[in-house]
Amino acid sequence: MVHLTSRDGARAVRRKNVCGHRLPLPEEEIFEGRFVACTSPLRTWFDLAGILSLQDLVIAGDFLLRRRDPLSKTEAMDAFLAEKQGRAGYPKAMKAMALIRANTDSPKETELRLLLVAAGLPEPAINVPMLDHQGTQGANEPWLEVCPLAFEDSPLKTPSLIYQKRPLGRQPSDPFR
Repeated sequence: MVHLTSRDGARAVRRKNVCGHRLPLPEEEIFEGRFVACTSPLRTWFDLAGILSLQDLVIAGDFLLRRRDPLSKTEAMDAFLAEKQGRAGYPKAMKAMALIRANTDSPKETELRLLLVAAGLPEPAINVPMLDHQGTQGANEPWLEVCPLAFEDSPLKTPSLIYQKRPLGRQPSDPFR
């Protein structure tokens, strides 16, 4: 099912497999594309609060604040939500906002972070520069500070545990505290 929103005053789209909506949309929430007008990334994310699960909404929010080419900033999301208080989707969007982190790299990284926290573990640090067992700097990875564990996505895009990595600046003999 595709959801399409028309500006207030225009007729809502009616087609098979399309759910048409008509809403008053402020101009700053509309992005004029080459062929079609769409809602802004923040407005789209807010509208998804009524459709997605909390976890998927957090994943979408992390995507907006991703490390490479972010579509928004935390401050902009906070300001946007401040204007939406009392609207449908606001409570779930606020719950998601509390779990969203900037500078993430992948949906699987967000999933792993949420699973670890839900299991009662401390939240892993995001994008910690890592050294492998030979002391070579590798990719930035989520890091769980309470024990010497780093996580990365495998080529199959499923989280795998990496035992011989350590944060940049730590020696192999340093305690992991």
